[in-house]
Amino acid sequence: MPSYLVTGTAGFIGFHLTKMLLSRGIDVVGIDVVNDYYSVTLKRDRLRVLEEAASEPGSGRYQFIEADLADQSAVDAAFANHRFDRVVHLAAQAGVRYSVTHPRAYIQSNIVAFMNILEACRHAHTPHLTYASSSSVPAIAATLTPMPSSAFSVGAPSISRWMARQPMARADPAISTVCPSATSASALPCPKRWS
Repeated sequence: MPSYLVTGTAGFIGFHLTKMLLSRGIDVVGIDVVNDYYSVTLKRDRLRVLEEAASEPGSGRYQFIEADLADQSAVDAAFANHRFDRVVHLAAQAGVRYSVTHPRAYIQSNIVAFMNILEACRHAHTPHLTYASSSSVPAIAATLTPMPSSAFSVGAPSISRWMARQPMARADPAISTVCPSATSASALPCPKRWS
């Protein structure tokens, strides 16, 4: 069976994906910083459910790493200790309002952390990376204004445009992105798969 790394495993989507993978007998290493942006108790409860799910007969093995993906050494250690067939990068700092009041935290979580994952995948020759952008990518004008209203409003679209320019993304069809449906005709397009 393949081995997956799922980032943001204590979050809503990461939790449900990890639980489904485990039920299919797939081994999963989950990473999450478990910050207090929303209920830490809820996140810890989800992690306990994943531990229980991994103990079911026929389930995959589960290991949880509590770490900040903006910490390159933590990411490098995870890749040094495991060989991943697939990486699903779901970890992100959500919240448009939060990005206005805490832009540095947002940049660390959503851009620096993503770069650390990209680099770790590249160096480890990970065969497949799936990136999902934040659940609340705002609909913004087709052209960015010279002074964006928040770090959030440029983070995910900037990452998508940056990825499209990378030789690794263009040359490797295994690298994909998953983006939320546009909620407005003015939303920036986000490719589903690089070619």
